[in-house]
Amino acid sequence: MKTKFLHLGTYFIICISTTLFSFGSLASIEIGNSNKFSNDSYSGYQWYLNISDQIIYRDSSNIKSHRLANNSNAGLQFESLEKLNSNVKKEVIVAVLDTGIDFSHPDLQGIILKNDSECTRDGDIPLRSLNDKDSNGFPGDCMGWNFSAEGIGNNRPEDDTGHGTHIAGILAARRNNGIGISGISSHIKILPIKIYGEGEFKKNNQKVSLSQRLIKGLQYAKQRNADIILLSMGWPISVDSDQLRSSFREMKDAGIIVVAAAGNDSTDAPVVPCSYPDVICVGASTIERKIAPFSNFGSHVDVLAPGEEILSTFPIAIPSSPLPPSLHFPDPKYEVLSGTSTSEVLDCKTTLSISLNEGATRSGSVVASAFLAFTNPN
Repeated sequence: MKTKFLHLGTYFIICISTTLFSFGSLASIEIGNSNKFSNDSYSGYQWYLNISDQIIYRDSSNIKSHRLANNSNAGLQFESLEKLNSNVKKEVIVAVLDTGIDFSHPDLQGIILKNDSECTRDGDIPLRSLNDKDSNGFPGDCMGWNFSAEGIGNNRPEDDTGHGTHIAGILAARRNNGIGISGISSHIKILPIKIYGEGEFKKNNQKVSLSQRLIKGLQYAKQRNADIILLSMGWPISVDSDQLRSSFREMKDAGIIVVAAAGNDSTDAPVVPCSYPDVICVGASTIERKIAPFSNFGSHVDVLAPGEEILSTFPIAIPSSPLPPSLHFPDPKYEVLSGTSTSEVLDCKTTLSISLNEGATRSGSVVASAFLAFTNPN
């Protein structure tokens, strides 16, 4: 699908479709000599930002793969993206409701929104904070909040699955720092809001339901003045509720743009919140500029965006952590993933959100999308 702009109020939305649901492999992306658009070491693999002579192979079976035809209109045109970035007049706050973020990742330094009144003198997250200095109900929320923890949650939305970190990198990884990849824009500040994690896929013992955590995450994003919310939740219409619909209407009334992934089940059956009228629903496209074989589709899908073989940041594996090490890309700080979540970031030319079917297993339908809103220069 050709990159296009959606003008909503005072924002230009640029979408990319990438549903993160499966690991890719280094062997499935080949690069030539004309791909790099920055001094970042892996930018040549970012076909979704600068498509030229990259080659992608898709597995046909366990032992065979076939080459996909490269379409010059499949990804974002980096030059046009740069022109848009030059018109941005303020930092855009993107709340990523997901699995958290790797605060120590070298390519994500300086991109996280800080609540300075709740940080330590060194600008870090306080280790144990009972003092709610700004009286917002979240003591020590220097860099977001973790609603997946016990009670009211805690002030450490650290990523234990990799999904939230991958989304953050697509949006805002530091450009021209000589390492890794380039994000869509240097004008984005990420507000990490953790609403689910590794334990979600192992046992169903959460005292607060996923939908309740989602509602709390939406309210927190609004309280922190988010411009955009990227969502990693999805559920069948049959289990929808008035409370959820009301929460999303409240975001719309507050002027917040909500972007959600269409899903990775290759079906036209609507899911929510993607099918809500006030949510931008993003499906996934391929390097061939076709709808991805795994992507959901149908009249509720607003736009397609690149969602196959997307390289981005990944948490640095710690031996004592349940986090699995990066399985395919040789640098463990980065990973290639596919899914409608990456699509939302790329084809809409900068929208990110994630969708997870409530109660799904880790191998189930985990969807991610990304997006970026640019302020209207007028």
